[in-house]
Amino acid sequence: MSDIRQILSRALELHRQGDTDAARRLYLQVLEQDETQADALNLLGVLALQGRRYEEAMAYLRRAVDSAYQAEYLNNLGLACRHSGRLDEAQQHFEAALEIESDHPDAAVNLATLWQQAGRIEAAFDLLDSRYPRAGNHPQYLYNFATVCREVGQPERARELLERLLQLAPNDTAALFNHAMLLKNAGEFERAQAAFEILLGRPGKAAKARWFRSQCLLLQGNFSAGWKDYATRFDALGIEYRGVGLPEWMPGLSPPGALLVFAEQGVGDELLFATHIPALLTRCERILYECDARLRPLLQRSYPDVRFFDRSPGDVVMPADARAQMQCAAGDLIRFTNPDLEPALAGSVALVADRGRADSFELPANGRLNIGLSYYTGGSSWRQRMPPESFWQALLQFEGRFNLIDLQSNSSGSLAPPRCLLEQGMLKQIDGIDLYQDLDGLAALISRLDHVISIDNAAAHLAGSLAVPTSLLLSSVHDWRWLSGRAAPPWYPRMRLLRQSREGDWRSVERALLAVLRQTIQSK
Repeated sequence: MSDIRQILSRALELHRQGDTDAARRLYLQVLEQDETQADALNLLGVLALQGRRYEEAMAYLRRAVDSAYQAEYLNNLGLACRHSGRLDEAQQHFEAALEIESDHPDAAVNLATLWQQAGRIEAAFDLLDSRYPRAGNHPQYLYNFATVCREVGQPERARELLERLLQLAPNDTAALFNHAMLLKNAGEFERAQAAFEILLGRPGKAAKARWFRSQCLLLQGNFSAGWKDYATRFDALGIEYRGVGLPEWMPGLSPPGALLVFAEQGVGDELLFATHIPALLTRCERILYECDARLRPLLQRSYPDVRFFDRSPGDVVMPADARAQMQCAAGDLIRFTNPDLEPALAGSVALVADRGRADSFELPANGRLNIGLSYYTGGSSWRQRMPPESFWQALLQFEGRFNLIDLQSNSSGSLAPPRCLLEQGMLKQIDGIDLYQDLDGLAALISRLDHVISIDNAAAHLAGSLAVPTSLLLSSVHDWRWLSGRAAPPWYPRMRLLRQSREGDWRSVERALLAVLRQTIQSK
C-alpha cells in the first residue's frame, strides 16, 4: 500500500505540473496493482475530463464511485455528465455529493450552475445562500454566488461577495472585471474607470477593459477621451468589422466622392446611427448606406438623397453598379459628425412613416389615447433590462383611460406578454402586421400612436426616430448611448429616460412612469 501511495503522490505532482502523460502512466500503474483503487480511478477521470474526453471520464469516475462512494468522486462524475449533456444524471450526482457532504463547495457551485442554466435562478440562489457562511473562503463559490446574486437583483450583495473574493485573491481577473462592471452600473464611473485600467494589461480582458473604460468616460461626458478607445468595440463585443478594404474616412480628410457606410450591431443600433445621416450629408457628395433589409423602405423614404442597400449576412455586398472611394462603420458616425453629442446635431430629422399604411390600421375608435407598449428584449443583460411581472400591474389603474397597443414581436411564438395585462384584456393586438419582419409597417403603426412605453429595445429606437413621445424604462445596466443624468438622449428629443435610482430598483421607474401617464392623460 505504501508503494501505491508513493506512486499516487508522484503522479499527482506531475499532474499539477502539467505533465499529464507521465501522470496518466503512473495512475495506470497503480491500477495494475489494485484495479479498484478509487483515487487513481478518480484522477484518471479528472485527466480525461480536462482533456474533454467525457465518455472516458465517466467510465473511470463511475468505477471510482463504485469503489468508494465519496462526495468528491460524485461531484467529478456530475461534471463529466454535465459536459456530456446528461443533465438529469449530473443533477443526481451533485445532489448525492451534497447528501454526503452538505457543504461541499464545488458540488454546491456545480448544482447551482446547472439550475441557473435551466432558468431556476431562485433555486440556485437559495442553495448557495444557505451554505454561504460555511463556504465563504472558497473563491469559486464566492464568484458564482456573486453572479447569481446579480441575476436575482441583489447587486449590492454581489459586490460584497466579489470584494470578499478579491481579499482572498487580489489578482483574480474575472472578479476584478465583474466588480468593475458593478461599479459602472452603480454610477461610480471614476472608480469603475480606475478598475478597468488595472485590467488593461490582462490577457483576454484588455479589449473589454478599454471598451468599458471608454463607456465610463462617455457616461461622465468626457467625450474627447472616451472616443479614443471607442473602436475597441469590435474586439470587445465580438462585432465583425465588415469593411471592404477601402480607405477609412474620418474628419479632417477630404470628403470622398462616394462614401460607403457599412452596418454593425442590431436594428436598434442601426436606427440610432442613422440619426446622424443629415450631418453626414453636409460632408459627403454621395452616400452608399448598408442597412437591415427590414429598415430599407423606411430609411429610403426618409433620406431620399442616400442610396440604401440590404445588409448581407457575411461580407458587405454593394450593388453591382455602385462605387465608393472611402468607407466608414455606421457606429463611427456619431463621433465623426457629433463628437460632443449636441442635441441640435442629432435626431434633427424624424423618420417618415408610410402614411397609407398608417391610415390602414384599425385602432380602437373610442376617443381614448392610443399608447404602445414594448416589454421584451434579448441579449446578455435581458434580466436586468426587463421589469418583473409585478411592475406592469401598476398600469391596471389606468384601465379604461387609454388603449394599450401591443408593439412586441413574437417571432419565436414562445413570448408571453405581461399576464396581468392579458387577464384584464387591457393589451390589444393590431391585425395585418408582422411586428418582427415588417418594420416599415411597425413604424407606420407607431406613427399613429400618442405615446410609446418601451424598455431598451429596437421598438424604443424606432419610436424615438419617428419623434413619437416615448417613455424609455431604463435599467441602470445600460449602454453609454443613454448617457448619465440626462432626461432625454441627444438623438431622440421626444424621448424621456425613466431611470432606475439603483440597479434592480424598478419602483423608481414605476413612479416616474405613472407620473408621465397621468400628465399625458390630463393634457389630452
